[in-house]
Amino acid sequence: MAEEMLTPGPGQVRALFVLNGNPAATVTDQLQVVEALESLELLVTTDIHLTATARRAHYNLAPRMQLEVPSTKGDFPPSYYANSYLGYSDAYAHYTPALVEPPDGADLIEEWELYYGLAQRLGLQLDLTPARFFVSGPPAPPVANPTQVDMTTKPSTDDLLDLMSRGSRVPLSEVKRHPGGALFPPEEPFVVQPKQEGWAGRLDVGNSLMMRDLAEVLADGDTAQQLAGGYDFRLLCRRMHQLNSALHHPAIDKGRPYNPAFMNPADMAALGLSDGDLVEISSSRATTPAVVVGDDELREGTVSMSHGFGDTPDRDHLVREVGTSANRLLSNDRVYDPYSGQPLMSNVPINVRKLGPVDPRAAARERDGRTAGEP
Repeated sequence: MAEEMLTPGPGQVRALFVLNGNPAATVTDQLQVVEALESLELLVTTDIHLTATARRAHYNLAPRMQLEVPSTKGDFPPSYYANSYLGYSDAYAHYTPALVEPPDGADLIEEWELYYGLAQRLGLQLDLTPARFFVSGPPAPPVANPTQVDMTTKPSTDDLLDLMSRGSRVPLSEVKRHPGGALFPPEEPFVVQPKQEGWAGRLDVGNSLMMRDLAEVLADGDTAQQLAGGYDFRLLCRRMHQLNSALHHPAIDKGRPYNPAFMNPADMAALGLSDGDLVEISSSRATTPAVVVGDDELREGTVSMSHGFGDTPDRDHLVREVGTSANRLLSNDRVYDPYSGQPLMSNVPINVRKLGPVDPRAAARERDGRTAGEP
């Protein structure tokens, strides 16, 4: 994405619309991404927070939030990406109207209104196809006769929900008759359908190209070895319980709005570190500050951090408030998958060194889990 913005020539991306995302902090190789975003002729964000990306935008549009818009939940299938929270074991559907209105005088829109307005002014016809969420497999084939959106009279969100659910086994009007949602089991059970006519594909076990690549990995041993010279630690991926989008709320982050750099206590002792200390983490690409915390379940020589936190280098002094962008330590063009282009995002060679004096209050909070406002 960044290279498409930075590389001159035909097709160079000069404008970007960001819908509730924060690429300046969350996309790999933060330094390159920030350079790319700042080079754009037009950057528009839609977000309820002034994120690192929104601060660089020419325009940031504040959208309505969940309780201020109508919505539906249906029997969407679980997927490889979100099987723990998407999909039901039974055919369930629920419609909820907007429960509250925005505050008086609030200049808010729904996200779709921005793109509808742009298309309307550009003279474009928008089509809607049935909703499709996180479904594994190839893209759905084009719909023969997509539903056209009225580009003269602006629809409501309910109008769009009606269009998106057109042709459903259970009409949306029937779902709306059940304010608390309901089960809508089919009259006949669904079974595995016969394969498509003319389909000849089969599972390719032991594909020769795959076996060649596996042999190369086995021979090389360490794909990050070319970056490892002079570095004593490896940066690993990690996940934490709280969601990144909720970290602005003290009741949820419980006094830890940042993503710690977790280390084995033996490594911390060797570096003279205690819980809550500030450290500087360096890779072959960049350097970033972080708050260190011990974790005796980690192997020595490793550092583990969650992604999706932090800000840009100009706000590194807020590391205890916003966390660390681990993506700054990653490079898009040094070690990457030859097929997808995905860069090395774990097992990244790094160094760690202590920064500044110990903050005893922060260290105490790390040890016993007290919230930030408590003594």
